[in-house]
Amino acid sequence: MKTKLTNKEQEILDSFEKGEWVPVKNLSKRKAELMKYARNTLKKDKRLNIRISERDLTELQKKQ
Repeated sequence: MKTKLTNKEQEILDSFEKGEWVPVKNLSKRKAELMKYARNTLKKDKRLNIRISERDLTELQKKQ
């Protein structure tokens, strides 16, 4: 049974099969570096207070 791939998945597979991918030299170091980036991306260490009208707040909440 053949799996149906999305266009993006097919692009990745084609790229891999053409040999365009290269191994990472120091995998554990690179992995730790990427984990650090991910943690920092998700960290919420600043707070921001703003005052807006109730109408604007309602419109913003509708868009979420």
